[in-house]
Amino acid sequence: MMIRLALLMAVALGCGESDLPPEDCDPPLPSTNDEGDAWPTYTDANATLTDCSEDGLTRRRGTCSDGKAFIERSGTFTGDTQYFAGEELVGLLRYTDVVFSCDAYRFGDTECEQVSLEEVGCP
Repeated sequence: MMIRLALLMAVALGCGESDLPPEDCDPPLPSTNDEGDAWPTYTDANATLTDCSEDGLTRRRGTCSDGKAFIERSGTFTGDTQYFAGEELVGLLRYTDVVFSCDAYRFGDTECEQVSLEEVGCP
């Protein structure tokens, strides 16, 4: 029994997070979204946020000190924040509670010192 426990502990220790391949948590922003479609403009993303057509327990929008605007949607375990320079998406932050090696992925320009923040409610 003691040998089996020792072997089990050795296997468990050998399968730690350090054995996972290194992962890039800050990749460049892809030219299209996950479905291969063009990224939304700020106007389109803001309309989707305010018409409540996409899920999200928390919905926010605001501005950054460098002039970017952001739109954020988050649910129970995941969320994303889109960053716009004018109408163009320049950055995307995706985060999750389910962690393998990255708990957040930053695509493109996601640096933001918030200047304003507004909660958007849905009926």
